[in-house]
Amino acid sequence: MSRGNVLPSWLFLKLFGVGALALLLVPALPVMGPAVLGFDILLVILLFWDAGSVPHPDKIGVERRIGRKLSLGEENPCKIVLKNFTGRKVKVIVRQSFPDGLGVDTAVHKMEIGPFSSESVEFKIFAGQRGFYDLGPVYMRLQGSFGLAERDFPFDISHTVKVYPSLLGVGRYDLMMRRSHLAQIGFRQIRKVGTGTEFEKLREYLPDDDYRHVNWKATAKKRRPITQEYQIERSQNIFLCLDTSRYMAYRAGELTKLDHAINACVMLGHVAKRFDDNVGLMVFSDRIKYYHPPMKGGAMVATLVDTLYKVEPERCAVEYGGALRTLAARQKRRSLVVIFTDFFDKRDGEDLMRYLPLLRRRHLVLCLTVRDQRISMLARHVPDDYEGAFDRYVASEVLSERSRIHAILRNKGALVEDAEPSELTVAAVNQYLQVKARQLI
Repeated sequence: MSRGNVLPSWLFLKLFGVGALALLLVPALPVMGPAVLGFDILLVILLFWDAGSVPHPDKIGVERRIGRKLSLGEENPCKIVLKNFTGRKVKVIVRQSFPDGLGVDTAVHKMEIGPFSSESVEFKIFAGQRGFYDLGPVYMRLQGSFGLAERDFPFDISHTVKVYPSLLGVGRYDLMMRRSHLAQIGFRQIRKVGTGTEFEKLREYLPDDDYRHVNWKATAKKRRPITQEYQIERSQNIFLCLDTSRYMAYRAGELTKLDHAINACVMLGHVAKRFDDNVGLMVFSDRIKYYHPPMKGGAMVATLVDTLYKVEPERCAVEYGGALRTLAARQKRRSLVVIFTDFFDKRDGEDLMRYLPLLRRRHLVLCLTVRDQRISMLARHVPDDYEGAFDRYVASEVLSERSRIHAILRNKGALVEDAEPSELTVAAVNQYLQVKARQLI
């Protein structure tokens, strides 16, 4: 590796500026001329001498510690570890550049590394788009002993990472569940025991128990009240249907509506795994792009993640008919069908309303739409002029039409939830838990 180009530091530029100002005073005070000239010459000599004292890049070790899988819409931890193999303190400025789609909280870091020691800097990488990313080299600027000269060096420690749907959110869910703090992040909790129809065990009757669950034969034998305990049904079917048409491409903050829906699908699959349910997946727009029949366990969650991380929105209208007819024909066992979609008027949702009864003959349908924050803000905004008043009127009409479509879907027997993008995951999981608790499938 080359020694790099010599660059003057800010300290040198400040001192050189002082010398330049002193030269302006020489015509008025000629006696200062030799001293000022000697100062400037000495400063330049020290610059090149200090440049020679900059550590060779082979004496600096660089390591980037980052997972191969990043989570979409999350701040993913990353660490840069620097090692100093010289016998003196080294001052260094670390800079990184990232491709479009990845952001970093702090791109430049200043560090001091002691002799024969190491230092690390931690930062967060924000992933705003799914896919493959090549993380390029780390650039370091090393200073000389006096801090007058600097040299730039690239360290090629490239990484290839994949941005997946939010895996960190799944980890937070597990952590909160172990600590019984799910309510703090908006998730409801249901008892796995005592609310289903599958027999679990017998135990003594408690004052809060339902008297309908009293086992009279066991009560007569034990001569004290005995109740039957039930568990929530397991191995039920949950089928996720993800719309990737044009309306799902709209941005809601840093992510698209589709990104929020994908994160919700992954979390819903993970929660369903805890109940030992079978989860299927269909990705569709104007055609069916992916179809996975229901399966359970870790293989099911892995299939969800591997399929959804590469899904992108399409600039086409959604075709509900083909997707719902296919689902009705292939899925004979009663299932909870969760449809992640969006629409703005009756024309967009008329296919969904037309083919919904086809699914309702056998399945329970949950329709989750993603609310558009911009339209909601326009509908609430107090206008300042005629143009603003017109925008508010149009936004209000759009929201009213969405509400009418939701009402029609409910009248046709579907469960409907219109959620803010940031709350879509919580809404989806809570609806699933409520369906389980009420034994609707």
